[in-house]
Amino acid sequence: MHLSWTLFTRLLIVLLMGFAPVVAPPNAAPVYAADYAYYWSLTFDYETNFDGVLHVAVGHAENGGVQNPPLYETDFPLACQRVGNVGLAGGSAIFNGGYLTCNIDLQRMVRAAIATCGQVAPGCALPVEDVERYHSFRMLANVASTTTGAAPLFYHEDANYTVTPALSTAQIAATLTPIGAVSSSALPAPLGAVNSYESRYLCGVTGVCGMQFGVNGAVESLPQGSAWVDFSTPATTIYIGRNPAANTTMPAGTSLAYLFIDPPNLGNN
Repeated sequence: MHLSWTLFTRLLIVLLMGFAPVVAPPNAAPVYAADYAYYWSLTFDYETNFDGVLHVAVGHAENGGVQNPPLYETDFPLACQRVGNVGLAGGSAIFNGGYLTCNIDLQRMVRAAIATCGQVAPGCALPVEDVERYHSFRMLANVASTTTGAAPLFYHEDANYTVTPALSTAQIAATLTPIGAVSSSALPAPLGAVNSYESRYLCGVTGVCGMQFGVNGAVESLPQGSAWVDFSTPATTIYIGRNPAANTTMPAGTSLAYLFIDPPNLGNN
């Protein structure tokens, strides 16, 4: 299972208490207009295939995010293609020299959800820019590694995550635009076991920003200034098991049971 919400709440409290306030950048704008907001997330569970699900919710802005329940929410299937040797077994994707690619048009999908929201509730409308700005970006993953070395879990040009296991520890690295690359220290993660990883970048309402890393309950928090994440929304290809920028591929024998990518709007925690 991925990290519990109790642990997640504890991580949030640690972050907000642990960093000194700074002034929010003047161009930091939440991704909602007037009284409306949207939210999206990506889930891959590998129970029956390699495909993912893009969940989109749209509704009135409440506490800086989408109201609960939203006015409209939907799931878009996200087809992924196998390149090289990747198999399915026991609810996991097993990488043996291959990787997965998924074509995603986030802008089109979110705009479609917003358009339907406008049909459900006249006035429900907001723009989706080519580059959206998010105050938070999170990755959860359940991974079993049998080989040491960098294992790229998720790659988008503006957000990518890698874990690097050793015999009894692992490091997590996140690279976000414009924050850059941030890595954890060596956290306990036994080789051969299923380890639950979390990486979350978060900016609070006062402008406090930081990176949180978690492995099996061990937590590390690092301050990271005040920049929000700039994320490109037009059609692109995302990679699971490969980082094309670094030319690295998942080590043979790595099992990925769960992957969750979650950039919540303000208030969507």
